[in-house]
Amino acid sequence: MQKEKTTQMTIIPDFLIIPGQVIFSPKLQPLDHKVYGVIYWLHSLKDGRCSASNIYLARVCFPCEKDNEKLKTKARSVQNSLTRLENNGFIQRIFRDKAKKMRGEILPLVSYRVSLNDDTVSSNNDTKVSSNDDQISNISISKSKDIVASATSPISNYKNPCFKDGCKKEAMRGKRFCSEHQLMNLAQFVTWCKESNQKHIEIIGEWAETVKPNFKTVAQWQAYINRNLRPAKALIPFDREQLEAGFERIEKGIKEGWLTEYSMETLFKFITNANK
Repeated sequence: MQKEKTTQMTIIPDFLIIPGQVIFSPKLQPLDHKVYGVIYWLHSLKDGRCSASNIYLARVCFPCEKDNEKLKTKARSVQNSLTRLENNGFIQRIFRDKAKKMRGEILPLVSYRVSLNDDTVSSNNDTKVSSNDDQISNISISKSKDIVASATSPISNYKNPCFKDGCKKEAMRGKRFCSEHQLMNLAQFVTWCKESNQKHIEIIGEWAETVKPNFKTVAQWQAYINRNLRPAKALIPFDREQLEAGFERIEKGIKEGWLTEYSMETLFKFITNANK
């Protein structure tokens, strides 16, 4: 179990996990790597959410800085890092309002993957290197807690007909496809959810069809499932008629403009209040 230490009520991780595609991205700066690592670490804790403020992220990224005014400056640097990370597809910020002034959560979008590049050894190096397939088969990849395991088949196995044949061949060589680069639009995601034999996945698909999030990759939809998993499971006891009535009220509220802030918890409240 990972040990943690605290500094001024701020939990400081002993180590950070930063994916290679974040570290080696030419579009990012060194602070961006650290910020991503902190986001991923917070997202991996028990509650599975990163709802930290910029000042909190600054305290974690700069644990030796005690001056509050300097921390505020660091927080602005963190804000710039968040913008770069999001613009390059490494995170997504979820806001509670349409004006995007109240941030609710930050999602890391880079998933685990195995390198599909061929191994090469220089002519003056006699080190034996196993085949890429053997390396892949010997690597144990921990499965995500709720995203892939909860669905009928992993969303990362989704076959996009628009994908190039070369990428398909590479995907066949790995146990898990590099899903953060695979395209999936709203209609494809909804269809995928409807084909699931698990009710909460179907509900998430219906919710996406109602609120129409503008996600474009499999990794973004995986994060979307993870974020809505618990409220979707809470809706399982309701029958089809109750769910349809709740969805209709959500759609009506959005269309008429009196419902501006909503989530799957709102759907749950509408259904339970209708039963009283």
